[in-house]
Amino acid sequence: MRSTSSVRSGWSRDKRDLVNSIVARAHFHEEQGQFSDSLGDWEILRTIYNRYPGLNFEIERLEKRRENQSRIGGQSSLLRSRSKRA
Repeated sequence: MRSTSSVRSGWSRDKRDLVNSIVARAHFHEEQGQFSDSLGDWEILRTIYNRYPGLNFEIERLEKRRENQSRIGGQSSLLRSRSKRA
């Protein structure tokens, strides 16, 4: 029979592994330019472990990157439509 402390340490290890996998997935999505998906990963992490160091910073930083991406995408579309008319 497992002791309470070993059950707790097993849960802690499982939770740590889950947190690490979510962080890795968030970084992967960001590297691919998928800022909304990355933000979704960080929001999931906020739900299960809101004390993750730097969590709010990461979310705010990615929100800015997503806004910039949208702005740049909108500008590119505008330029393309103008060049077609010219």
